[in-house]
Formats: sequence, C-alpha cells, structure tokens
Amino acid sequence: MKKILLVSLWISLVLSWCSSKEQVIKKNIQTQDVKQTCNKSFVVWSWKNQVYNLQAKVVSSNIKNITSNNAWVISYLNCTPWQKVNSKTLLAKIIPDWSSPTIKNLINQKKAIQTQLENTKNIFVSTKSNFSSQLNSLVIQKTNLESQIKILNQNLIKLNNQKKYWINDLWEQLSNLQTQLKNLKKSKTNLEQSKQADIEKIKLSILNTKNSISSSIKNDLFRIDEIFWISDANKHKNDAYKNYLSAKNTTLKDKIKNDWRKISSQKINNLSNKEFSNYIQQVDLLVQDVKQAIKNSVASRSFSQTQINTYYNEFNSYDLALISSKTKLDDLIQNYTTIVNNYDTQIISLETQIDTIKSNIKNIKDNKIDSYSSSIDIQINTTKTQLDNTNSSLKNIENQIKSLDDQENIQLKQLENQISSLKSNLSQINVNLAPQNIYAGVNWKIKNKKADKWNKVWPNGLICQIVPNKSSLKLQIYGDLGVGRDLGEVEFKDNNWKNCKLKIVSKLPYQDPITQNNIYETEDNINCNIQEWEILSVKYNKENNKVINWNKKIFIPLDFVVNKLTGQFVKEKIASWDIQEIPVKLWNIDWTNVEILSWLKIWDKICR
Repeated sequence: MKKILLVSLWISLVLSWCSSKEQVIKKNIQTQDVKQTCNKSFVVWSWKNQVYNLQAKVVSSNIKNITSNNAWVISYLNCTPWQKVNSKTLLAKIIPDWSSPTIKNLINQKKAIQTQLENTKNIFVSTKSNFSSQLNSLVIQKTNLESQIKILNQNLIKLNNQKKYWINDLWEQLSNLQTQLKNLKKSKTNLEQSKQADIEKIKLSILNTKNSISSSIKNDLFRIDEIFWISDANKHKNDAYKNYLSAKNTTLKDKIKNDWRKISSQKINNLSNKEFSNYIQQVDLLVQDVKQAIKNSVASRSFSQTQINTYYNEFNSYDLALISSKTKLDDLIQNYTTIVNNYDTQIISLETQIDTIKSNIKNIKDNKIDSYSSSIDIQINTTKTQLDNTNSSLKNIENQIKSLDDQENIQLKQLENQISSLKSNLSQINVNLAPQNIYAGVNWKIKNKKADKWNKVWPNGLICQIVPNKSSLKLQIYGDLGVGRDLGEVEFKDNNWKNCKLKIVSKLPYQDPITQNNIYETEDNINCNIQEWEILSVKYNKENNKVINWNKKIFIPLDFVVNKLTGQFVKEKIASWDIQEIPVKLWNIDWTNVEILSWLKIWDKICR
C-alpha cells in the first residue's frame, strides 16, 4: 500500500509541476459535519528543524558470515542478535529440502541403489542355489557312474568266472543277469527321474532370471524415456536440459529414440531363450548409446556437469548389469543343454546294457550253449569297453565339478564386490542426506540474523553474521548534510526505539549510483545495534538562527496528502477535534516529505 501511495503521490507531483509556480492556492475549505477519527497526527513545521528519512549502511571489516553448504532447509536456528557465542555453540541445523530436485535425485538414487542391492542379493542367492543345484546334479551323476563302474567291475569278474565255469554257472549267470537287468532298469528309472527334476530346476532358474532381467530392462527403458522424453508418459520431464543433452551429437539422440521405440514395442513373453539373450544384447547396445549421448552433453546452469556424471554413472551400472545378466542367462542355457546331454548319454548307455543283458538271458534260456562261449567273450569285451567309457565319463564329471566350483567362486566374488560397492554408494548417499550442524567456531557475538527457522537456504546462503565483541563499525549516511557538524539525535527502530549521537567525519568523493545523494561516514565505535541497510530518521538543525520565521517553507509527510479528482488535500484538526479538508499544492519533494503551498501555518495540526 505504501508503494502504491508513493507512486500515486509522485504522479500527482509531476502533474503539479506541470502547472505554473505562480498559481494562487485558494482557501476553499471543505467542511464536514461528521466527526472523523485519525490514526496519526503531525504538527506542521518548517525547514528549520525538518525530519529527514535517510538510508544508512553499517560496514564492518571483521565479520564472519555463517552460511550453508547445501540448498537445504533450516530446522534449528540460534541467532539472537548480540548474543555471545563460543566455538562450540550450535548456531543452526540444516536438513535436506525434500522438495529440491537434487535431494529428490539423491533419494531416487538411493531407492535405485537399494533396489539394485536387493536384486544383486537375490541374484547372489539364486546364483548360489543354481550352482548348488548343478553341483548336486553332477554329484548324483558321479555317484551313479561310480556305482556303474563298481557293477561293471563285478560283471567283468563274473563274466570271466562264467567263461571258466560256464556250464556249472549257467543258471547262476541267468539269475545274476536277471538281477542286473532289474538293477539297470531301476537305475534307468532313477536317472530319468533325476533328469526330469534337474531340468525343471534349471528351467525355473532360467525363468526367474528372465523375469528379473525383464524387470531391470523395464526400469532401464523407463529411465531412458524419462531423460530423453520419448513417450507421452514422461512428457516435458527433461524440458530443463533437453537442449544440452547429447548436444555434441544430436544424430545419436535420434538413433536412441528410434531404437527405444523398436525395443519397447517387442513382445518378449514368447521369446525363446536364445532370442531373449539377443534381446538383452539389443537393450545393452541401446544403453551404451545412451552413455555416449550423455557423455556428449554440454554442461549448463540447468544441466550441471555433476548431473551429467550422475546420469553417466547410472547408465554405466545398467550396462554392467545387462552384461552380467546376459552372461548368467547364457550360462544357464548352456548348463541346461549339458545336463540334458549328460543324462541322455547315461540313459542310452543303460539302455544298451539292458538290451545286451536281455539278449544274453534269451540266449541262456534258449540253451544256445554252443554260442555261449563266443557270447561271453563279447560280453567281456563289451563290459571292458563300457568300463572304459564309464571311467572316462567319471573323469569328465569330476572335471565339470571342479570347473563348476571355480565358476561359482568367480561369480560369487563378483557379486560380493557389487554388493560391497552398492553398500558403499548407499552409505555415501546417507552421509549426503544427513543433517548439517553449523557451529560458531569462535568466541564472538551475533551481529544479526539473516534467515528464519524453516527458511530455504542455498550454498553460501547467508544465515547470520557474527562479529568480535569489540568490533569497529562505521555508518554511511546518504544525504547532502555537510561535514563536521553534530547531526543531533538519530532515531531508528530496532525492536524498541533507541537513540544514538553521531558526528560526520568525512564525505566520500562519489555519489550513490541509485539515489545520486552524497555519502558520509561517521566516527568509529558506534555503540548502537544498527542493522545493515537500516532506514534512519535523522533530525538536525540546518540553520543556527533559533528565531522562528513564520514565513518558512512548509514541509509535511507525503502520506498525509489525500489525492482526489479535484486535487490534493490535507485533513486539519480544528476546534473540538473536528476535521476539515484544506487544498494544497505539491511543490518540492525530499524523500518522504513534500513542500506544499497552502493556507497552513507552522504549529497547525494535520492527521490521517
């Protein structure tokens, strides 16, 4: 309201200046029958003891600014002016501004890292479980092979004995063959059951891995969409920095958008394992292009180098995760093929043995004694061959177990390192989000408070100032007052009205660039709690003549002038506290006081 009033008065002043200075002001008093109430009064005075409202500034050469290091919010503030503090005094506590994009980004990073950490832990458990499942499968195969070797050795001994005592042992052989046939059929059944169980386990591992990778890819594509604004879902999210993103290679940005649309439109639910692996490769190539595009960005105020580095590191982690996921899926697919082949080889071997034993039983039952001798030789040779093959298979299984153990150690170590790195990053973010305590650090006193509790502050934003207990201060006053005289009583408002005696000691050789007023300095060691840019009301005797000249120029405060369509008026208090309006003519203005032409005299009372 004050600003509007001043603007209105200035317009009136300009209009009045356009009139002739010789224009006569007629005493056209407008009386009012209704009594009015005034909130403020003023006794008309002359230039002799005029009140000036001048601008002042406190300057100190020894001030410690208490500032914030972050763009956060003040949750605790202990900055009472002129309160003494010591080095351990807690002046302020700054907490994160949860609405700040930087803090939101840190929180998003924290959530992303927590999600990635949880996923990595799950991958660690899943990987360990998969290796355990594969190892158990290999151990079962090893046990079966060792059992087969034991049986084959026993069979070989029996076959040699049969050859020696073939007639006497004919029926015994028949019984043994029948027992072997039964055992082999049982082994085949067990092996087929183990095969089915292992296949189901590894299929489940592959499915879980694909689901986990699909979730990660969905997040990767969402983040790319957010940053590059490709779909309508994330429209305008990158308006602040889109012109700086990949500014060095806009063609790559267009390629990323086209590749993103192609990849996002793919239906991955019905993809085969091999096709899904190729799909991961396509996404990883897109992420690599995104990394390069971010690297080709141009830093600006709205898209800082820190933000560029943060995005680059984020997609670098996505790149590494995709490579690791593809390697894991390919290993599972290869293990699936290996398990199926190993089981099929063993089952075929058992079926061969079963067929051979059935044939031998038939020969015995048919009493083909003449051919038995040659048959037994064939069985011995066959058993030796089977024994050699089974020993070879056992050696191969043992090598697979060792290789699997080495792979498990390597992959688990990599996952442990990833988990350790993610925990370290999460710990650093927690440190960055921790409240900041600001201590005085010196045994001084608080000069002023520049912020309030729950204010937002910025890096290097001023919270308060502290000065030594015996600080030397200077006061600059703006106005053409002269040099070397006492200013008299200087009044200013600091919680309560206080008085200070000042004396001008020098006049600066330049003028204020805004007001074009002269600048003066007062003597040092001002024992007043003057704030910087305090508005002071300075009253002093401009003339030494103490005789009142009733013809002096009349000045009144601007805010006592009433603007109407018919001109400017002031409200004068007359007898019985009645109020009458007197027309005035604005003439010269000095800050908040204006010289007027009117019928008013010194000592008249006006009000508003």
